[in-house]
Amino acid sequence: MQPPQEEIAISTGKAGLQNDQDHSEDISETNHQNDDGVIESPAIITPSIAADLPSIVSDALPTTQAKTSTAPSRTVLPPPSEYEIETEAEIECQDMYGINYLNYAATHQISYCESESNSGLQCFNAHGRPHPHNVPADTFCVAQGVEITQEPTHDLNTGASTPHPNIGMQCRLRNFTTERLKHPEKAESELKWVANIDNLETYFFDTGAKMQLYDMKISPVEELSGRQCTRDTHGNSTWILLARREGNHNIWHKFMETWQAMLTFDTMRMAINPSSGEPYMTEEDVRNALIVFDDDREEPYDDWWHIVANNGNPLLRKNDLAPGCYSNIVLPLAGSSSNFWPLIISPGYQPPCHNPFFFRAVRSRMFSHLKLTPRSATSTRQHPTMTFIDRRKKRIIYDSDHLLTKLRNMYPHSTLNVVDFSQLTLKAQVELILDTDILIGTHGSALLHLLWMHPDTAYVEIKPVSFPFHWRTFAAFNSINYFDTMAVWPEVWNWTTHKIKPAPGWKPPTENNDWQDGQYIYLDETDFLRTVDAAVRSQKAKMSTGQPPKVLQCDDQTCEYVEVVAGQD
Repeated sequence: MQPPQEEIAISTGKAGLQNDQDHSEDISETNHQNDDGVIESPAIITPSIAADLPSIVSDALPTTQAKTSTAPSRTVLPPPSEYEIETEAEIECQDMYGINYLNYAATHQISYCESESNSGLQCFNAHGRPHPHNVPADTFCVAQGVEITQEPTHDLNTGASTPHPNIGMQCRLRNFTTERLKHPEKAESELKWVANIDNLETYFFDTGAKMQLYDMKISPVEELSGRQCTRDTHGNSTWILLARREGNHNIWHKFMETWQAMLTFDTMRMAINPSSGEPYMTEEDVRNALIVFDDDREEPYDDWWHIVANNGNPLLRKNDLAPGCYSNIVLPLAGSSSNFWPLIISPGYQPPCHNPFFFRAVRSRMFSHLKLTPRSATSTRQHPTMTFIDRRKKRIIYDSDHLLTKLRNMYPHSTLNVVDFSQLTLKAQVELILDTDILIGTHGSALLHLLWMHPDTAYVEIKPVSFPFHWRTFAAFNSINYFDTMAVWPEVWNWTTHKIKPAPGWKPPTENNDWQDGQYIYLDETDFLRTVDAAVRSQKAKMSTGQPPKVLQCDDQTCEYVEVVAGQD
């Protein structure tokens, strides 16, 4: 019979490893708040997984034999100060793109209802977005003890009657402006960045908690059907994420909605409900949770919403909800509240770091949902596989057939995929990207697929002429080698390609306001081919074993460079 494994607490602060004999009975009491109000807890490590930890930790873990020994316990000291996070940029990195983003939201919550209200409205503030938005906080909420009623609406033309769901709650809203005046000492602490509903942020296409709350009937007294729906009512306890979606089909916009909703649910799994002292959502709650759209649209990217709870439950519409009391309805972070937005719309913004923290989680869930296995971390190819995004409506590469023929002649052993993503299923798109070493494409929302590429692969961005935006920083978060080539004006292309002079007096414009709707993009052939060649070399460099990519072989009459084949002597 195996002896029970003992639990050893490793402090998250500077105290280092705690000895279980001195502190095991105090493990539950070692939680504390740091200066930012973030709850820190000790990690629980068992000897069975000690082998997976660094030696400085595993050496300090007492074994069963050590526990019966009279030898003194050993303590691990903090690392030298040079290892500590010191710079403001590194701290901002953790706040915006690391674990602190979730921790901050989980610990910065406040009730929007007065204590005597039957319903509850608990709202959470996430770190706001940096330049150029300068938003101090992005808010999401969970409404508790709400009533859903179905009221018929009549079509004036046909006379047809259809049910229309209404959501109501009995809540006397707090006035935080008045509270700050009465209690100025709270203005820079618990009430900092807390806004009344009217002052919450509004996002693209009127999304976000503010606009969703405007659509709810929030009354200080019971003015609904007479049904008593309270926080303590034993009604429908299933957690519901009520999603308001943007009115477009842009793949980047759509995925940001899904991603922010996922972070909302993840925060609810971490945050402690002050009423119960337990997390808001348990693992069972997540398994049973439902994603409900407040519209009736069928969209091409609906399937991606399954990664939010990752439970396989069907996606519903608000009309599908039966009348009655509901315990927990989540109004999630809006898609345009994502901190990744500034990476592609702010040419002057440089993030403080390239933390893959969020990328790892969303990649893992997407691959699990699509039942795809990413390539091995050590997977390399002597002849990189290239994928060229072949746009068919706008921003079409002019004379692309000629350029692609040149690429095939330059790299005859490489696979060159030429694809129109609009003709592929979502799974097929991701599957193709997973098999790609070098992605080549015009600036556009489809470059969201950089998220699925294998780290240390390469991306060649074709930028419209006089265009300041790029995907370089987004690619860097996934450790992708970035290369770019900028298009030229048609007049320049005609001159360099066919020696046709521009019209008299023509001057290159300084701006390109029609970049998104232009039909064609013209490339300088030499610059394009050199840029792709640099990307190919970045991939072949991973195959380096000390040999050059080609060797000089000579006979009695001549010499020639011969490409080295992997495994060849």
